[in-house]
Amino acid sequence: MKRKAPAAADGRSAAGGKPKDKAQRSPEATRTKAKKVAPAAAAPKPKEKETLPKIKPKDVESHLATFVAWLEEYGGKTSDEDRQWMKKYMKYKFDFLGVKSPEKRVALSRLQKECPHLWQCMKDDHEVLKAALRYLWSKPHREYQQIAVDIFTKLLPKTWNDKVSVDLLNLAEEFIVSKSWWDTVDFLAINVVGRLLKPKPKGFRHYFISRSKDWSYSANFWLRRTTLLFQLKYREDTDTALLIELCKYNMESSEFFIRKAIGWALREYAKTDPKMVKDFVEQYDEILSGLSKREALKHVNSRSGPEEDVGAED
Repeated sequence: MKRKAPAAADGRSAAGGKPKDKAQRSPEATRTKAKKVAPAAAAPKPKEKETLPKIKPKDVESHLATFVAWLEEYGGKTSDEDRQWMKKYMKYKFDFLGVKSPEKRVALSRLQKECPHLWQCMKDDHEVLKAALRYLWSKPHREYQQIAVDIFTKLLPKTWNDKVSVDLLNLAEEFIVSKSWWDTVDFLAINVVGRLLKPKPKGFRHYFISRSKDWSYSANFWLRRTTLLFQLKYREDTDTALLIELCKYNMESSEFFIRKAIGWALREYAKTDPKMVKDFVEQYDEILSGLSKREALKHVNSRSGPEEDVGAED
């Protein structure tokens, strides 16, 4: 007699054939059947961000209190000797908390990261920005004006707006003629006035500073210095006629900061058109000061090429 083949694990006989009915299947075969997957639970809805009320210009001072406390804390760690050195460097014109440049950068970074609502309100509403900058400008220690310029530069609108841009140019003028010294005036001239006016046509720039504002012929030499420097980064977009006009008007001045600005402006433009600068200096050789001429021709005949200026000088 032939023996029956042993049953396979899936219920079939070893020799093949139909599977056994459910009652005859092995437990192992039953357990291998696919299990039904339970539907995944719905993901919880993300919580909506809380909308904070807009900061009003009159409330800016209280919102800046923490920032002011940081600066005073940093300044408290500085020696009297360092503070005296800072005062001496600025010709004893200002008092200092003693906050050094690295700490100022840290404080400004903290303001953006730890006070994002205030930062966004200053960015979105130029009236809030103006209130914040004026508050910092009013404080007695020089670090506050320097940081105000840094904030001003960072939060400038990228496009021209007739109301906002002119309003901010008026604010820049307010700061240029108040607590004036090269450390704030030059950065306002190049990085605020220069950036605000650059999108506009050359004719408008000329009209604005010479007719609308009368900066070009102002009795305040810091405003005249601003007109000489605001195009410093314009290169090929420089209004050459305006630059020549301003240099000619100011070249007989005995004021150091005007003479230096003439030379600096011409030196920068020489990177674009060295022949024009060289011809101008030769034409007015007997009128231009030695300082202006040395600065203007500093790189014209240089074999190594011009160096980049990263900020204000003097």
